[in-house]
Parts: sequence; structure tokens; C-alpha cells
Amino acid sequence: MKCIKNIAQSIIDIVCEECDKDRHQLLKGTSAECVEARGILIHILSRQLADCQICCVTGLSQQVVNSNKNKFRQKEDRWSVKVTLQEIDKRITADERTKLFSLTNKILIQNKA
Repeated sequence: MKCIKNIAQSIIDIVCEECDKDRHQLLKGTSAECVEARGILIHILSRQLADCQICCVTGLSQQVVNSNKNKFRQKEDRWSVKVTLQEIDKRITADERTKLFSLTNKILIQNKA
């Protein structure tokens, strides 16, 4: 679990930087920008982690994680969300700390096709 936490913390850092939010704003903020950034984070983490693992590494409740996952489906077609998600994915792929997460996700996507 320590490895998962380390990778997730690196991903949280990347999302914070790309969304121009600090960790507290990302995880607890109530503005539309913070909620959108949190949705992006949960979307990225949910590619590889179970909801309970996301709760553990973020400190968010199961209800918050589920709510964000459900609401993100409505937002993911927005241009701003797509661009931000692409930039975060590029950084995750390029970052040595998170490269394994990205590679595993690509393998899973290929296997689904």
C-alpha cells in the first residue's frame, strides 16, 4: 500500500500544479474550479485504484468519491476538462514516480479494445 500511496501523492501533486490549486483546495475546496479539479483527480485515480484505495490516499469519504465519479461523466466532454486531463496525463507519463501508473493504464486500455 505504501507504493500506491507514494504514486497517488505524486499524482495529487501533478493535479495541484496543473489546476493551480494547493492540496487543501483540491481536496476540500467548494468553488467550481476546486470541484472540477477534484473530479479530474478522482477520475485519474479511479483508472487504477478501487474506491476504498482512493479514499485512503486522499482522505475523502466514499460518498464524495462516488459523487465525483458520477458527476465527472457529465463534465468530461468540456473543453477545459479535456485539455487539463491531457496535460496531466502527459505529466504522469513523463514523471518517473508515476510512469508505472501510466503504463499500466495503457495496457488495460489496449486489452479492452
